[in-house]
Amino acid sequence: MAQCPRAWSERLEGWRDHLCYRVDWFLPYGIVAPAAQSPRLPLVDEPLVALGPPALIGPSRTGRLLAFSFQAVNAGYYAWQQLGLGTMFYEAWHVSFYNGLSFGTPGFRAPVGFSGLDVMDAGGDLVLFHPGVLGPLARIDAKGHVDDEWEAAPGLDIRRQGQAVWVRGVQVADGFWEGGVIQPLRAEEGWFRVV
Repeated sequence: MAQCPRAWSERLEGWRDHLCYRVDWFLPYGIVAPAAQSPRLPLVDEPLVALGPPALIGPSRTGRLLAFSFQAVNAGYYAWQQLGLGTMFYEAWHVSFYNGLSFGTPGFRAPVGFSGLDVMDAGGDLVLFHPGVLGPLARIDAKGHVDDEWEAAPGLDIRRQGQAVWVRGVQVADGFWEGGVIQPLRAEEGWFRVV
């Protein structure tokens, strides 16, 4: 286990050796050193173990540590690329994690909010983030509002009921990191409640 490096070249090198990084060992997270070019997928080789060692550990909103798989790292980056995102100018680790890897549309904190989610304005589209999901959660059309229909990020399914939001997919945290082991998220049929 190691502190997550700011340079992507160092992250990728460590992941090739199956290192697990902690993003909570340096704060504020902020902007990272850009890669020379957007790397190809997969970012990292994925172990063949279903619930193998985590690739990344980061804090939830309550301070509990969330564990993410190597598959989640790749899936989150794929979603980032597919939504055409660039640097997200916000210090929260889960919003800015893929900064420096993609040269798409930059994002800034949106003047609107949705309780429990971080909302970024990326070229007029609203992009939603949550610490339990690696990469973007959803996008809302530029003319939309957070109460409108959400376009789930690639690889995710979203279910909404009133103000409650559930999500499932490979980029959702595997569980909580407690005592050196992953405690799986208690979720019905794979759904994880984010709000």
